[in-house]
Amino acid sequence: MTSYPNMQGTYSAWANTGCSSTSEWNCVDETSANTSDYLSTSSSSIKESFNFSDSGLSGETINNLTLYYYAKSYSKSKNKIQPLIRSGGINYLGNVFSLTSSYGYYSQKFATNPSTGYAWTLTEIEALEAGMRTYSSNGGG
Repeated sequence: MTSYPNMQGTYSAWANTGCSSTSEWNCVDETSANTSDYLSTSSSSIKESFNFSDSGLSGETINNLTLYYYAKSYSKSKNKIQPLIRSGGINYLGNVFSLTSSYGYYSQKFATNPSTGYAWTLTEIEALEAGMRTYSSNGGG
């Protein structure tokens, strides 16, 4: 099952193109990649997050959570981002992605909730925020 953001999360520091600053989640909620609306930043350690509170799941077993990104570098020297999830009010970062000058797909799998160390529950998925952070050095995308 795929879930798309339906609301802005705690962080909204990336610049937006083609969507309102009060609903930046609209820049990243497409079912297929669209580069006419997007978020970008050339600064390091900048966060953006979104809510996914309407999963439509009921009585399902959740085997893992995988975040997908369609991204490219901001510039040759501003090219690193990290997946970010916010669970239980705490931020957890995934692997650093070194982006290229062309759009490409990147993904990060979370087999368990890092907040609990156990399998994800529906309640945790419904309360989840997910997004990205630019890396502390050479951040940008």
